[in-house]
Amino acid sequence: MLIWKKDGQTRKKIKKKNELEIIEAHINELFSSNSSLELELREHTQQLKSLFLTRLFTGHYKTNEIKDNLQYFQLEDVTKNWREMVICTLTVDNDNKQKWESFDHEKMSFAIKNIVEETVEKTKRFPVVWIDQIMVMVLGFEKQSNNEDLVYDVTEKIQMNISQLLKISVSIGISLPFTELKEAKRGYKEGIEALKHRMQLGHGVIVHFSTVNSGKHTVLFDYPKRTEEELVEAIKLADEEKAAPLLSEWMSKAFKNTQSPKEYQVAMMRLLNNLLIIKQESGISFQQIDVQHSSLYEELLDFHTKEQIEQWFKDRLITPLIRVFHDRRESQFQNLSEKMIDLIQKNYDQDITLEECAAQLHYNANYLSSVFKQETNYTFTEYLSMYRFTIAKQWLMETNMTVKEIAGRLQYKNPQNFIRSFKKQEHMTPGQYREKYKKTP
Repeated sequence: MLIWKKDGQTRKKIKKKNELEIIEAHINELFSSNSSLELELREHTQQLKSLFLTRLFTGHYKTNEIKDNLQYFQLEDVTKNWREMVICTLTVDNDNKQKWESFDHEKMSFAIKNIVEETVEKTKRFPVVWIDQIMVMVLGFEKQSNNEDLVYDVTEKIQMNISQLLKISVSIGISLPFTELKEAKRGYKEGIEALKHRMQLGHGVIVHFSTVNSGKHTVLFDYPKRTEEELVEAIKLADEEKAAPLLSEWMSKAFKNTQSPKEYQVAMMRLLNNLLIIKQESGISFQQIDVQHSSLYEELLDFHTKEQIEQWFKDRLITPLIRVFHDRRESQFQNLSEKMIDLIQKNYDQDITLEECAAQLHYNANYLSSVFKQETNYTFTEYLSMYRFTIAKQWLMETNMTVKEIAGRLQYKNPQNFIRSFKKQEHMTPGQYREKYKKTP
């Protein structure tokens, strides 16, 4: 009895110990899962922050959106004392190309990013991002003027640290100063433009935009891309009434945004190229639109007024393209309606629907309905009903099938509905029609 009690206590102790171990293991697992979750969350936040900065530099945000994102990513405290900012752009020089290619690009980019962020205090910069192999960073200053020396000190230190640690040379472009983050897009453009001059100045240089543009801000040209997309859509739909005003709208925006003849010529060439891409992707030959490819660019550059250029685009490309798309559309509509008629004639004695036709032809049912109505002046249901009556009259004249049998074959569940519909269309009952028109041997 005593032995049993002792064994029972021992078992209880062992059981209790096992339960504690399970609980402890579960708690450890929860802590481990929580740590992993926190790590994933931090990584996700970093990616979102990089996306925000990239979109900031490429001009995708309004002022209130920038403010909201600064608050969300806890960057407000960084900028609250900034009175002036510049954009720094950094690229690895071409003489390091072989060394660059021998390393993993991601590892090299990561190393450069770390060196830059360790070189510059967190309170004086935003996190660094890479955009198309160009490293971009915002530098902020607590005073609004005479920060040139500070910028050069920082960028020279960055160059020196990268050279010492990675044994590569980099060039850095510096924008003109600005006071509001909504101007970051302009600063990014100026930084990129400054970097282009390293081809003349050599490698391992620091180029300030003020030295290449007489201290004036770069002019940003916003190409009317959205209007162009709407114009292209109107051309593809062969909607000439819509295309004409869209072309005028595109011209107005292009000429309003440009500041020099060179800029509007670039815009004209871009529109021309995009229209030629549409032509090529759609399989339209130059013969179909009656133009010679080599002459288009020369022709366009001969015009110097908005009115002349707009008329040229309309006459030489847009109207001819619309004509081809219109002919194709007409042909396609006719082809689709013929296929639908063929399906009706082969399946009139089955419970065929518009949706089934659409599924077989791989088109949207509403689209097919619109095409069929346009080509035949009848709805799908009207045409099916008419064709069934045609067959019914044929059977009434040529066979001895009863009216009930004919109604059943033509998918009428109630013969009386068939008789009423037939009388409404022919002004006589099926029996009267048979009596009047039945063919006798």
